Amino acid sequence: MGQIDNTAMSADQSELSMLVGKLRLVGESDEATKAAGTLASMAIDADNRVAISKEEGVLAALVTMLCDGSTVGKEKAAGTLLNLAVDADNQVAIGKQEGALAALVSLLQCDNDGSTAGKEKAAGTLQHLANNADNREAIAKQEGALAALVALLRDGSVTGKEKAASAMLNLANSIENEEPIAQQEGALAALVALVRDGSVVGRERAAGALQNLATWNARNQVAIAKEEGALAALVALLRDGSVTGKEKAASVLLNLANSTENEVPIALQEGALAALVALLRDGSVVGRETAAGALQNLAADAGNQVSIAKEEGALAALVALLLRDDDGDVGVAAGKEKAAGALWFLAKNADNQVAIAKEEGVLAALVTMLRDGTATGKIMAGGAVKLLSENQDAKVALLELGCDASALT
Repeated sequence: MGQIDNTAMSADQSELSMLVGKLRLVGESDEATKAAGTLASMAIDADNRVAISKEEGVLAALVTMLCDGSTVGKEKAAGTLLNLAVDADNQVAIGKQEGALAALVSLLQCDNDGSTAGKEKAAGTLQHLANNADNREAIAKQEGALAALVALLRDGSVTGKEKAASAMLNLANSIENEEPIAQQEGALAALVALVRDGSVVGRERAAGALQNLATWNARNQVAIAKEEGALAALVALLRDGSVTGKEKAASVLLNLANSTENEVPIALQEGALAALVALLRDGSVVGRETAAGALQNLAADAGNQVSIAKEEGALAALVALLLRDDDGDVGVAAGKEKAAGALWFLAKNADNQVAIAKEEGVLAALVTMLRDGTATGKIMAGGAVKLLSENQDAKVALLELGCDASALT
């Protein structure tokens, strides 16, 4: 959660009031800094977070310290806000506190010696605050916020880069923020660099940010795919990343492939189809679903239909996913829908129709989905069986399996 690694301390009302009073002594002694550090430790505890946030004037005092405190004082104040911002109610309160966002951004921009930890905590606080929809828009509109996050993403410490990417990921959950983030100078390049060279967490979070940026915005889908090294970095993460990293990389490619301009470049990227097939075969439930979805989107292109079908193990992996028992698992069911969709698009190619029909169990699985599947599954299976039935042998087999003849016309 990005909290300070200290042992939580219990708090009572009189002690909190005393500490808040000391916070107001910024510039007069080191008592304010010590008070902020104590509050940061206390705020690790959930009950303490509630109590601290209810203390009158505490947020205003922390913001004042962020603005006027020493380097260490600013760091401690940011640490307290970081821990407080874990709670949803506190996210709202901090976001509304006058000057809070500006002070956090200012700390991000600070180049003074010893400010590394302060920047990390400021970015972590913005990360938590951006879990709130109203805060997401407010942070993105705060003067200098996006530029400061990009700078930390590019030049920060390992932890700083992780926190900046996490903040970007959350900010990009707002449709209104997708283009401003993508158009911020250096943002896409910094995210791609972190996907390529970052820590395990950094790669996951940077890919997650790209995933969100590419979810609804066609312009971003094209821009990300054209960013130098982006597709190669995503394929490398898809092939060699953590479980979460692979899921995120596949999700980015799925979203990017929603643009017809990206279908061919992605498929032609060295190792892309092989990595998607490997995830489809061996990945987590989410990984398999997203890999199938990416292949489905890529298969909208006629040339890709040939390439995917010829990729070793691709058809077998799609059929294996289709044959999985979902046992009520929504993720597995969604994966089966996407596998059926991919087979439908691949079956638009006559040669593929023959190859798909030869895969053991595929026709029976499609007939079962057509009869008993989800609403989406029935649409996907229906499209697949209709195209596959253009082959006479497959048509006979489908009818023998109990497929309604009306589904084949």
